[in-house]
Amino acid sequence: MAQCIPVIMSGGAGTRLWPASRGDRPKQFLPLVTERSMFAETLARVPVGPLYAASVIIGNASHDALIRAALDSAGVAAQHILLEPEARNTAAAICLAALQIGEKDMGAVMLVLPSDHVVGDTTAFEAATQTAGLWHDVYDLDGQMQFVQVPATTLYHLWGGLMPVNEERASLCQTCQTQN
Repeated sequence: MAQCIPVIMSGGAGTRLWPASRGDRPKQFLPLVTERSMFAETLARVPVGPLYAASVIIGNASHDALIRAALDSAGVAAQHILLEPEARNTAAAICLAALQIGEKDMGAVMLVLPSDHVVGDTTAFEAATQTAGLWHDVYDLDGQMQFVQVPATTLYHLWGGLMPVNEERASLCQTCQTQN
């Protein structure tokens, strides 16, 4: 199975959970559900190994110190830290990550993750990621970069030049597509 490159989105203005979160400490850097911040929980969900490569972190430039401190605290080295001088939107941030990753590997599989989500069932999350990775292996991806998104724990998508390699593999994909 193809190794996924986690792209951890860590933008935010710190306005939704005011007064707990502020511009200098948005909610993803707060320990709201466990003793660790949601950003730290996201890092823990995608450890470097057979399934995941080192992460790419995208965040606001004003949160650089928070991002680096969380990485240090978790003992994690990011593949890249991309800092936006000002917030734009999710699509622009994902595009920036794709361009950065694509410079090294146009066949990479990106796993785009928000850093402020709670995933209660991490086993289901990993299973969904593995299923999404199977899509990469089953299709002839024609050398195009592919995007894998796993919101919550059950939904995944691939975009790109997807063409089934053969009937058996196409059948597997149809099975994967209908599983919850």
